[in-house]
Amino acid sequence: MSKKNIAKIIQLIIVWSLILQVVPVIQAEPTIQITPTKPEPESDVTFEVDLTGENVQNAYLWIQECNANTGICYTNDNISMIDTSSGIYETTYTLEHDDATYFQYSIIVDTGSGWRTFFEQTKINLAEASNSNGNTNNGDSESDTPGFEFVALFISVIFILLIMHRRKR
Repeated sequence: MSKKNIAKIIQLIIVWSLILQVVPVIQAEPTIQITPTKPEPESDVTFEVDLTGENVQNAYLWIQECNANTGICYTNDNISMIDTSSGIYETTYTLEHDDATYFQYSIIVDTGSGWRTFFEQTKINLAEASNSNGNTNNGDSESDTPGFEFVALFISVIFILLIMHRRKR
């Protein structure tokens, strides 16, 4: 090899090493797994976050339950997450409100050099709570047959009319 070729190779190696130092390392975004995927109100929800590649000192779950029908969001909770294995953080949260229709959450990470937020206010819709017989009502009525109450009302009105009619005679 000639000295010119060696000089070109050395220049190429120097330029390439400078490029590698200047270009930041692209890290994969964290992933999250929520179990169950469509929880019911007042049920347990497990959050498992893969924060591999992040400089994590502490991880927290920020969660807030809301009712879309009324527009009310209840106070939020901050829960510490546990490092279950290298870079995998987990916590289980029990939903508290039976009238909640969705919850929103964020994962907040202390990196030692600052705070980072992932999945900022991600919304998860809740499944409708079911009672023991498989119906999805609140259990407020004795019968699910519409108009069933009118039969009892009609009989009562007839009985009262009969009593009033007998007293007039």
